Amino acid sequence: MHDFTEGEFNVEEFAARIHGLRKEKHLTQVDLATKAGYDNSYLSRIEDGDNTPSIEAISAFAAVLGVSTEYLMFGEADTAGVLEKLRFCQRMLKEIENRLSHRT
Repeated sequence: MHDFTEGEFNVEEFAARIHGLRKEKHLTQVDLATKAGYDNSYLSRIEDGDNTPSIEAISAFAAVLGVSTEYLMFGEADTAGVLEKLRFCQRMLKEIENRLSHRT
């Protein structure tokens, strides 16, 4: 497991973000921790800013909360990555349409 060191990742902001999202989703610490596969005392220490979570834990909590890992970590969505995936899908759909139209 890889843990983040203090630097670009702000533990206090992360703690506030995960706490706020948990409350917004009407989840208790026990609910969120259990759904993510962690002990609620681990989540409690994270929300208190006493524990720096692993990337695996951040990813699991993000999935349960319905947000991207990037958003949970940094407060920003990875819109560039999402847009690139959408553009790729559009290109693939266009290619499929072209192939299908040439069959008839």
